[in-house]
This record gives sequence, C-alpha cells and structure tokens, in this order.
Amino acid sequence: MKTLLPFLATALVGLAACSSTDTPENANLPATTLDVDAPVLTARGLGKGWEQQWQTVSNDGQSYEIRYRHQSDPFEQLVIYGSTKPFPKRAKPPVLTTPSRDGLYEDDPGIKTPQSWKSTRVMGQTVRWYQEDVADGADGSYYSTEGFPLTSPEGKTGYYRLVIESVTGAAPARFSKVGW
Repeated sequence: MKTLLPFLATALVGLAACSSTDTPENANLPATTLDVDAPVLTARGLGKGWEQQWQTVSNDGQSYEIRYRHQSDPFEQLVIYGSTKPFPKRAKPPVLTTPSRDGLYEDDPGIKTPQSWKSTRVMGQTVRWYQEDVADGADGSYYSTEGFPLTSPEGKTGYYRLVIESVTGAAPARFSKVGW
C-alpha cells in the first residue's frame, strides 16, 4: 500500500480539487447519471456479486472516480478514474517492491524487481498495465493501467485509468469488463 500512495496522488490529478459529490443522496445513483464532462465508463460486466460502492466527481465536473467491490471479498475491487484531460504517461512501469520480510518497514528496503509492461484489451483497444503493489495482509495486490483515451458512441473522448485490487490474480480479465 505504501507504493500505491504516490500513484494515487498522480491518478487523482483531476480529483484533487474535489470537495466530493459523494453524498448520501447520490452515493447509490447509477454511474451513468454522474454530472461530469468526460463520458462515463462503468463496469457492469463484472458479473454476479459485484456492486458499485461509491463515486466522486470533481467540483469542476472534469473528472470522476467510481469504485466497485465484490460483496463477499473486500480485497477484490475495481476503480475507474475518468477525466477530460490525459493522465501522465510513464516511459516504463515502476519497479515493484516486495517485502524482504513480514511487511515493509522503514528499515526494510524490500526486494526491488523491474517490470515489463503487460497488455490487455479494453473496449477493443490494447492498453498497457503493470503491478502497482503486492498483497500485504491488509490489502490485496494492486494492478494499474496507464492512462488511455476512449471515445463514446456520442463521439466524446475521455481519458481513463483503471486500478484493480485482487487476491485472486484476476486483474487482466477484469480490465476488460468496463464499457459504456
């Protein structure tokens, strides 16, 4: 989780200005009703047992975040970040740090492993992804796509980033479960 925090800061570029519209009256609204300028990507294809947990929209309506979680396993979730602006691109995926003993501590630099990009298909487009973090007992492993553009059936382009937490290794298959 420690290596996830810098990523989340980057991924939330557009959401940084949020005071949040995730209020009780809109927390359970379907994602397609979000008042946001970017086309709303959802994850209806996840299947049985998955539910939309919450959503947040930036004050300026330029970006949003929708979180889906499996009802029976809190370590299985998918987060969609959508924006009207492109997300920063990485030249290469970050180095993966694995604890060299039970948990990462300040005095444990961990085992650093270079990664190669992996790829998956999202709505017919090849999208690169990498492992962001390893499971540590309090969280599952995190997998992230780099930012990518998609154009809605109405011709509007948005930019997206997907993050999956999983203890089952199902990340690559879940990336492809998003759609309009």
